[in-house]
Amino acid sequence: MMKEPYYEIDYEIEAMFDEQGDFPLQCAALLFDLLKFDRNVIIKNQYTIKAEKASAISKYIKNGHNCFYEWPESPLGNYCIWIKESFLTNQKLVDLLRLQGTFLSYIVPSDSFDWKEFLENWKEDEKYLLASGQSLFVCNVVDMDRVLNINFNTAVFSTERINCIIHEWQDAINHIADTSQMRRTETQVRGKNGDKYIVRLSFL
Repeated sequence: MMKEPYYEIDYEIEAMFDEQGDFPLQCAALLFDLLKFDRNVIIKNQYTIKAEKASAISKYIKNGHNCFYEWPESPLGNYCIWIKESFLTNQKLVDLLRLQGTFLSYIVPSDSFDWKEFLENWKEDEKYLLASGQSLFVCNVVDMDRVLNINFNTAVFSTERINCIIHEWQDAINHIADTSQMRRTETQVRGKNGDKYIVRLSFL
């Protein structure tokens, strides 16, 4: 049986103490740190116009090391930044992740990643990068609830390693939430790309 090119899982994270709605983003950054992603990441934002865009992005593009692109058909709400330089922690990128409104992608390109092709296929589902081997990992932040749609390239990450990372991540989330009242539910659904799990974490 042929192995799927990527492993997909959704996380819906809600917390009573999360007044600003940033907790799922902080949890996402925690996962990225556990995966040791500290350079060479692309943040692609779509369908969202926010006044904070210019100030949040300016510090990443002023040195000339990183790449910035705005989609010509709708540049204010559709853009991406390829952060090539190293950074200490993904928590530093939360200001960029906060620009999400409808659909934002955190993409870790592989050595075979083609920047020009990526821009030409701007409207394509980012998962094609996993299927073609151009990405190691993609996390999409979806809708106002900030659901985390997490995708691992199975040529790089074994199922055992993914399960280990997810378990460690959930423990870390519980730790930063500083509460023992976590409720976890898990369901399996049939998605357009095959079966996937949806995990709901509720902090009371």
